[in-house]
Amino acid sequence: MGTYTLGIVGESHYQDAIRRCRQGDRVILKREPENPYDENAVAVLREDGETIGYLARDHAVWVAERMDEGRQVEAKIKLLTGGTRDKPTRGVIIDVDTTPLRTEKLQAETGGFWKSLFGRRSSKIEGPIGYFGLAEWWVATFTDAERKYIDRGGSLTEGHISHTSGTAASSLSALATNFYKPEERRIAWLMLEKAEELAKAAGNILDLHFVYQGMIETSYADRDNGPEALDLAIAACEKQIALGSEAAKAWTLENPKEPLPAHKGYTQLTIIREKQKNFADAVSLSRLAMKQGWTGDWEQRIARNERRLAKP
Repeated sequence: MGTYTLGIVGESHYQDAIRRCRQGDRVILKREPENPYDENAVAVLREDGETIGYLARDHAVWVAERMDEGRQVEAKIKLLTGGTRDKPTRGVIIDVDTTPLRTEKLQAETGGFWKSLFGRRSSKIEGPIGYFGLAEWWVATFTDAERKYIDRGGSLTEGHISHTSGTAASSLSALATNFYKPEERRIAWLMLEKAEELAKAAGNILDLHFVYQGMIETSYADRDNGPEALDLAIAACEKQIALGSEAAKAWTLENPKEPLPAHKGYTQLTIIREKQKNFADAVSLSRLAMKQGWTGDWEQRIARNERRLAKP
């Protein structure tokens, strides 16, 4: 099943309805093909039918495509933002799940895709996608056009692999770094979400550490395109920081002669807190990062932010 974390738009028009929402609530996605502003419009409704917003155009395109194909699409509220003095307008971030196609339809779609792409029919996806057992996720998550774009050289889905020392999670994390342009970041995020799921299932702390680094970089780069991106960046920072002590031990075990590298979560969240003028949190984060041994200019940050705190 493909899972997507999306912000919605137009919330300012539906603040009363959003106040009645709770994290974890199921929401309904409703196609509006006759919408005069966007033929791919997808409204987001509470279960009682109240509208709380719409999917952004770039998200609505591929969600509408899946809905129009007859796929089951379910959604729930992942995070509620705002509602504070500093940020009074309430926002909503949702998780969207799309049920994979039935097996026979999946096989037909896969075969048709490879036939159109390579001029022949392939009954089996190979390469890293096939080796790691990701074929169903690959087809269910990305559209035909996206798969063709991602796998332009065929290196992801062709060629037999008998063994690799890498993991599925680390391979997807590395792949996601290739999709850094604004129009590509959704692709990167979907890869990172799958990598997070795989790393958690395997209990691989270092894989999770670097997955969260990728999530931070991807979402923070998109911060000017909507508040939900900054919220996701902060959440990813907090997840990586929560693993800080365990990740430090795992790194030292694998690299006993090397110092700990820089820690994206500590560094990025400290910068965010400084910009928010929350200097006390910035000091606390810097102290904890330094205590755990992560490389960084922590002493200078502590001194700088303590000076700011001392100002009347």
